[in-house]
Amino acid sequence: MAISTNYYQGKELKELSKLYDSLLPISSNEGTVLQYLRSCADLLFKAYKSENPLACIEISNYHDKYLSCTRDEIFSQKLTEEDLTFTIAREYGYQSNADMEDRAKVPFKTTFEKAVDALITGEIAELESLISNGFPFNETSSFGHNAALIHYLGSNGFEIIRQQVPLNIVSIIELLKKYEIDWSQKMDIYGGMYNVLQLADTSIHPYKAGLNKNLHIALQTLIP
Repeated sequence: MAISTNYYQGKELKELSKLYDSLLPISSNEGTVLQYLRSCADLLFKAYKSENPLACIEISNYHDKYLSCTRDEIFSQKLTEEDLTFTIAREYGYQSNADMEDRAKVPFKTTFEKAVDALITGEIAELESLISNGFPFNETSSFGHNAALIHYLGSNGFEIIRQQVPLNIVSIIELLKKYEIDWSQKMDIYGGMYNVLQLADTSIHPYKAGLNKNLHIALQTLIP
């Protein structure tokens, strides 16, 4: 995976991304969404079995039995492969392993996922190229959480390794303003429905990137 300096990514998430390096960028995957998710679960389970502390980031964020648990608490539980699959299922917007198996047997929405990868890495020329010819802005993610492209500006609620902030995020918003986009679109996450401004305002990542105020100002006039 090419290294970019066009975005802010927290230290822990940067290290976590290396765990999935063989599967990145996500838009490069050619199989089904389910195949990708199974591969993620396999890598996460192997990391957990080897007591790699990076595995605890996802477990403590997404497995409902171990939310906010410490590393020692998580490693003492002897989680199973099913537990790690459940962690991935929840992270990517599915209710259960069975729900993931049922709904993820679909091909990737390649153009959509390429646009997401271009957006979150600040590759604005690539993003403009992808969206300039009738890009369906009402389309949603290949994954179960159904995030729209604009939700990825919020660095919140979707797959954790994509929760990063392009340093040129205001310029990206200016680009997107040229297109007919329903900025009030909401994402079903955290037990409620949230628009991109609400996601951005409650994300730690824009704050740590020093871009939270500029991002709020750029988004607030776009939400009806």
